[in-house]
Amino acid sequence: MLYYTCITGGYDFIKAPLKINDDIDYICFSDQKIPASYPWKIINTSDLEISEGFDEKTINRAIKICPQKFGLLEQYELTIYIDGSIEIIDDLSLLIDFVAKQDDVIFMYDHFLRNCLYDEAEECLLIGYDWYWNIRKQVRNYRQKGFPVFIWPL
Repeated sequence: MLYYTCITGGYDFIKAPLKINDDIDYICFSDQKIPASYPWKIINTSDLEISEGFDEKTINRAIKICPQKFGLLEQYELTIYIDGSIEIIDDLSLLIDFVAKQDDVIFMYDHFLRNCLYDEAEECLLIGYDWYWNIRKQVRNYRQKGFPVFIWPL
């Protein structure tokens, strides 16, 4: 079992969990020299093949979304990504037990404002989250594949 995070570009700071579960490994991928903060094991992204040709934002997203594509974390049966801005304040054993009993392969929290991928893409364009054409190309791909307008009720 693993909790992992990725901090690049000096955007966030590693936060030690308030409650540490000794049955869980904790890994932080980062492009910064971060002093090892127990229980986190720090892995520098420059040591990974993924870092070649990608900017810090893309490296962060790739590690978050598809670490298996880069041969990372393969030894773990269950991994939980924790955003760098999040502090673990309690033992997540109940969440782990729930997830481990499910047939699904990915779990996410509902977005607190939007329930539509296309609305989220518009917001990403407004705040400049990525290049305009990158977002438009991806949205066009989703539409062509028939991705639904609303995913879940708010």
